[in-house]
Amino acid sequence: MSFPTVNDVREKLGDAYSTDPADPIIQSFLDRRIAQIKELTGRDFTGSVPETIFLWVLNYTCIDVLVNDLTGNDSADALDYEIGELRESKDENVKLKLTVIETLKEAADLSLKQYFMQQRNYYDYVSEVDEEYQRSLIFRRSSP
Repeated sequence: MSFPTVNDVREKLGDAYSTDPADPIIQSFLDRRIAQIKELTGRDFTGSVPETIFLWVLNYTCIDVLVNDLTGNDSADALDYEIGELRESKDENVKLKLTVIETLKEAADLSLKQYFMQQRNYYDYVSEVDEEYQRSLIFRRSSP
């Protein structure tokens, strides 16, 4: 599996975003998120990209596209305060898009947490917990 493409982003967002914004804008969002995930994880992902990382990049790029649509900002640096101002909007379409943004963000963050959990050696963690439990049993048996 490789990193998401512009077509992946358009497919996830559906028909409303099949042509707008332009491909170079979505690609700039993808490039920014790919660089960000490489920095966060400390890995280059030259061979293949884990599904959790793919989902993180895809979801955050979709967020970038939605923020771009709401704010009219064509750069990948959408300002957080603009989103804050939009929260006060009475427009149902804006409210729906903000809800979708929050949902995508939660899904992306969950994917990243899952990736980091998979990187930690689960068996070492289980053995540490078992060892601690065994020590507590021995201590309880030997105490008067």
